[in-house]
Amino acid sequence: TQAYKFKDLEYDSQDQAWWPPHQHLRRITVLAVLGAKKKNLAITDIAVKLLLYWLGNDFHNLLENNWWFAMIGVPQELTNIDLFIADKIPDKGKDKLIADWRNGTFKFGSGTRTQTGTNLFWCADISLKSGLSDQDQEQIDEAGTFLWRSSHTFKSQEIGFSLLIQRKPCFMNKNESII
Repeated sequence: TQAYKFKDLEYDSQDQAWWPPHQHLRRITVLAVLGAKKKNLAITDIAVKLLLYWLGNDFHNLLENNWWFAMIGVPQELTNIDLFIADKIPDKGKDKLIADWRNGTFKFGSGTRTQTGTNLFWCADISLKSGLSDQDQEQIDEAGTFLWRSSHTFKSQEIGFSLLIQRKPCFMNKNESII
């Protein structure tokens, strides 16, 4: 069988700042979005095969020296991918996908939260997408409420683009409430 991987990526790299296996996931996200948007099953099929290559190789086990990829980067991309191609992933792959994104993340609001600032915001985003996948309304509500209260979007008529800004800082002690 053909290995669905990118020839320009060093999959055994442990680079701390630019981890090539993470780029593999980012590229799958692009393909998954494109396949869904264009309703192109060939593109979606390639995205699924690339995802199965990732899942079959346990790249997250190389992450012992970089917590960000393990806790945020990988779960963020896996939940993004799941939103667009979940119905195309074989059951065995879907189980591994969910286990991998839960390997680094946590149920938002579980009391085990130690992240602050933008990292906390990203964890809430992961939790929201995980809740959507699980159809867990409580998790969706909690993560969604946090994201809504922490940020808002406004449009500038003069310069014609949207900016996402934080209404209040997310910096807090791990024992403080987020809402």
